[in-house]
Amino acid sequence: MILLAVAAIAGGACGGEDDAAAPAATPRTGADVTIDTFRFDPDPLTVERGQAVTWTNNDAITHTATDADGAFDLTLADKGATATHTFSEAGTFAYTCTRHPGMAGTVIVR
Repeated sequence: MILLAVAAIAGGACGGEDDAAAPAATPRTGADVTIDTFRFDPDPLTVERGQAVTWTNNDAITHTATDADGAFDLTLADKGATATHTFSEAGTFAYTCTRHPGMAGTVIVR
């Protein structure tokens, strides 16, 4: 009898109705920043660690997204160009366009 009780408890912990009710892990999807009229949008952008951010250039000239501390340096040469960086560390990442220093943005990684 004791063995049956232990087996029932162990079986309930390994898969039963309780497991079906547990929420599935939320996948980390990407986030987007657009470059339009010499602006990064959104700014600031908040993402989770491990999440990718894709920048899209909507202007007709070359822009960059260059982190002040060297974590990433992306060049978006043409209208419609995209570049992606995955943030593996938490922190605040201030970046600019090296061709247009007045363009600045921030990614906050939690």
